[in-house]
Amino acid sequence: MNLLTDFLKSFYDYTVDIIPYFLIALVITSLLQSFTKLSWLKVILKKEKVAPVYTGILGGLLPLCSCSMLPVANLINSMSKSYAPVLSFLIIAPVISPVTLLLTYGYFGLSMTLVRLIGTFIFAISFAYLVSFFFTKPKTLPIMMGGDGKSKNSKLFFYILKDNLFGIGKYLFLGIFIASLIKVFVPASLIKPIAGSIFSYPLISFIRRVRNSL
Repeated sequence: MNLLTDFLKSFYDYTVDIIPYFLIALVITSLLQSFTKLSWLKVILKKEKVAPVYTGILGGLLPLCSCSMLPVANLINSMSKSYAPVLSFLIIAPVISPVTLLLTYGYFGLSMTLVRLIGTFIFAISFAYLVSFFFTKPKTLPIMMGGDGKSKNSKLFFYILKDNLFGIGKYLFLGIFIASLIKVFVPASLIKPIAGSIFSYPLISFIRRVRNSL
């Protein structure tokens, strides 16, 4: 019973911490889809060879966390012909932002900040192109957008909001569920030996990538 209570508490705590930021990003993204043409994003994504660079820069400029970036990533993915643009965005957005770069500079100095900035961009864009080379993205339905800024698009807004909420939200709650299970049911004694080994940092990096992709 204690384990179940701890699990429910962890699930509740994670949900309260994450969901508000996710909903804010979801509303903003749905507003953009229903009331604007997003011409600038279309222009970026049409340039397939350099689109991952542009979306990576976009991810680095936006102050997004791992959960609030999901609606934006879904929008990019729905408008792009390959996986590369969204992969670049997904890798860079939670790692690089004006806030994280300033914090890195404050704690570790200019050299470490540049390593984080340049290293992340090189890894993200290289990985995005590599995946795009080996995997072909299936054709998706065109994304719905209002485009004229009129009040009639309010119905479209609620439709898109609902579609995005149930489309992306289920994966977010799955991630919260798995994180709560790990926190409660995986003993610290299993993690402690790994924490002191040379495999700790690659493992942390891997877990972070998996969490961000959920």
